[in-house]
Amino acid sequence: MPKFALTKKGLGFFPATKAAQIEALKMPDGDGLFGDIARRRNLKFHRLYFALCTYVSEALNNGPGEIEWTQEMVSDRLKLATGRAEIVPIPSSLQRHYGVTHALKPVSISFAKMDETEFGRFVEVAIAYVLSEFGAWVQDHPDWHHVQDIVLHARKGVAA
Repeated sequence: MPKFALTKKGLGFFPATKAAQIEALKMPDGDGLFGDIARRRNLKFHRLYFALCTYVSEALNNGPGEIEWTQEMVSDRLKLATGRAEIVPIPSSLQRHYGVTHALKPVSISFAKMDETEFGRFVEVAIAYVLSEFGAWVQDHPDWHHVQDIVLHARKGVAA
């Protein structure tokens, strides 16, 4: 069964795109449907998350740390800290080198992997982690007000 976007109006669901209309027309009238409903991701909210990662990486780079942070490194850290990771076995040659048998691998937060509700929960927990783990000195960064704006929007459930 194909997947396609729907728009809710009252008690009805209607195709949201031309492609969805084409798929809907292929189905016989009166056909019963069964499926999982997922809220479409908001691209602006997704961009806000990566802006948060950028501002946090810049603040961390101005702090007492010893490594050069990137947006991607911050995002990976937030995924790990919020449980968005899988445990993967590592090859025996690396096991001997690192002294471990498994590693944590951050998992995708792509539009295909999370709907808007799940992404909102992820961002909320990620923000709590940023505030608890880095907040004491990251808040001194001149761009911290941008992070506060992102926090405000995330906590209101609004994607600016």
